[in-house]
Amino acid sequence: MTIEKATILADVNLRLNLNETDIDAKILRAIQKVISVVPGIAETTGDVDVLTGTYSIDLPSDFVAPIAVTNSSGQALEKTDLADLLTMLRSDSTDGTPTSYAIFASSIYVQPPSSGTTPLTLFYEYEDDSADDITMPDCAYEAITESVCSLLELERGLAGVITEQASGHERLANDAIAVLVARYARRK
Repeated sequence: MTIEKATILADVNLRLNLNETDIDAKILRAIQKVISVVPGIAETTGDVDVLTGTYSIDLPSDFVAPIAVTNSSGQALEKTDLADLLTMLRSDSTDGTPTSYAIFASSIYVQPPSSGTTPLTLFYEYEDDSADDITMPDCAYEAITESVCSLLELERGLAGVITEQASGHERLANDAIAVLVARYARRK
């Protein structure tokens, strides 16, 4: 599930009969377009361990927003806000198996603190901020590639004038995005 920049670059150059070498900014714009229009396409999971006696863990560096948190048995932890979680910790700091969580800054906080190393699985939305190795599903390839083609064609066109070729690539990109929207809407 990694799309490589080199593959997109080669395909864009072939489609547009160009010899571009640096399309990173355009790839990142295309990724952001896809993520903003296709809910759920940038979701992943990560495993973390809550160590004995602790109640906070650093979030993965690509974390944007939580979807769910489960324990090793697959049971969902209840999401709460940080103020409520801290109140619970002050009133009962007995260690046990975490049953609720809150997220603040770059950490996840659990209550009660762990009585032993407790594995948790985070389901979360991530930020794909690398143009080199794009961690989106392979099905996003066409949408990203055609968006990059459109951006390059617009850049090459006359200022303020949308070229016919750019318009065609934009239509292809939008068609590919529509397929993704339909596909991810069925998953929910």
